[in-house]
Amino acid sequence: MSFAPHTNDHVRTQAALGQNPTALPLLLGQFRHKDTGVVFEYSERRGFGDVWPGIVQQIYCSDGTTRLAIVKKTVAKVVVDEDASGLPVWESWPIKQHHQYLTDWVRR
Repeated sequence: MSFAPHTNDHVRTQAALGQNPTALPLLLGQFRHKDTGVVFEYSERRGFGDVWPGIVQQIYCSDGTTRLAIVKKTVAKVVVDEDASGLPVWESWPIKQHHQYLTDWVRR
């Protein structure tokens, strides 16, 4: 399983202290990789600088790293590398049991 190193309670605490945007990204949901069965959590993007600004989510991996991604209903498009010209190299992961978290309460 690949879960984020924080929870949305931590994000709420930072927001309550006046951090906007918060240092920690808001957790948006989780899904199971259809082929491997591994569960992944994902969040809004943080910490990747200006590279590929249209990719607005990140996935938490079991080795402690994060990968940029676009998570849709049944597929996650995950950046796995960068080609020689600086463009992202994508993998499409089939997903199931996609659960989007309720997040309205976090930044109230």
